[in-house]
Order: sequence, then structure tokens, then C-alpha cells
Amino acid sequence: MFDVKKMIEEIAAKKEIKNVSFVGCGGSLACFFAPHYYVTHEAKTLTTLYENANEFTNDTPAFINENAIVVCASRRGNTPQTVEAAKKAKECGATVIGLQLETGTCRTGL
Repeated sequence: MFDVKKMIEEIAAKKEIKNVSFVGCGGSLACFFAPHYYVTHEAKTLTTLYENANEFTNDTPAFINENAIVVCASRRGNTPQTVEAAKKAKECGATVIGLQLETGTCRTGL
């Protein structure tokens, strides 16, 4: 198990975070609605994005850069669209956090 708060504190100590984006497909994306809602309604200077992985990859917003955290989720860690979205976010300089539900199933994904 990992400590999410500690991980975010470590990232924020290294760079200024201006955006937190949530990306996935189907149920994996749906699980992000609550944190997206929270950031949208509580953050005063932080923007957020809640987007399908394929749309994210093919129409990446300009604010996905070194000041962004992109959280991607995939049940098994190998959903092709989500893997491509994570790669695209990394290419843009964002910090990428990959989550998967089932352990031991990821072969070439997140």
C-alpha cells in the first residue's frame, strides 16, 4: 500500500502543481468523478480535467505540462487507450500516476 498524501507532498515539493487531471475508460474513469468534483468545488487556484483516455490522447489540453499531475486508471493496467493517454501526458512533461485494481495482471501497461 502507498501513502497518497505523502506521494503528492513529494511531487509538490519538486514543482508547482496547477492542474490535476483524471483519465480513464468506462468504470475506471467513473471512479474519478468524486475526486474531480472535490477539486472543482474546493480548489481556488488548481484546475482539473475529467476525460476519457482516447479523447485526452487525441485532443490534449495545453495545460497538460510540467505543472500538471495526470492520474490514469485501468482495471488491469493495460487498457490500450489509457496506456496511450499516460504516454501522452508524460510526453507533455506531466507527472503521471497510474492506478490499477487487479494486481498481477499488468504486462505492458501502466
